[in-house]
Amino acid sequence: MADKLVAKTQLSYFKGKLDEEFVAKETGKGLSTNDFSNTYKTKLDGIEEGANKTVVDSALNTESTNPVQNKVIASKLDEITSVGGEPNKIDVIKVNGTQQEIEPSDKSVDISVPTKVSQLQNDSGYQTSANVESILSSKNYATKADISSVYKANGSVETYAELPSSGQTVGDVYNVENADSAHGVKAGDNVVWTGEEWDVLSGTVDLSNYYDMTNYPLCQNADIDEMFA
Repeated sequence: MADKLVAKTQLSYFKGKLDEEFVAKETGKGLSTNDFSNTYKTKLDGIEEGANKTVVDSALNTESTNPVQNKVIASKLDEITSVGGEPNKIDVIKVNGTQQEIEPSDKSVDISVPTKVSQLQNDSGYQTSANVESILSSKNYATKADISSVYKANGSVETYAELPSSGQTVGDVYNVENADSAHGVKAGDNVVWTGEEWDVLSGTVDLSNYYDMTNYPLCQNADIDEMFA
């Protein structure tokens, strides 16, 4: 069988054929391994009925490790409350370390929290939008408009000789319709003015190392079927 290129589709088909013919191997096991032996069955038969039963205590016990009924815990809590026990309560409220005055009759506390940056002290020198804008303007960075105009299309010329020789600016681009081997220009190439010369924007791609689909056709499902026949 001559060599052929194999696509992902054919690899998937080949995998399916393998799955039909063979059993996947599992680590530590053979095809004839008896996973459930008579020894295991005898051990299971020897387990008494109710061996995994959970016992729930009906009273609190400091020595028992069993769970206890919900009603037993509730009853104990009621007993503690009846003799003066109280749930945890807040005695003091502080804001940034300063204790707030609370009357015994107060049932709510209103603490004012700043909701605007302007209400806080800018002790770390955070910058405002005006500060940032001022800094960027002073650095004379390129704007979006400057970047978008790096290349400026100026239409087409029939020949290289018709390209402007004066008045052009950096980034001016022209399409040259006819080839000019003396300047490395192929028909339809674009050239850009660099400030010193017209530079061709295209390049040559070497495809000599790529497979030739004529000499190396794709493998088909029928070719794989032939291997398993």
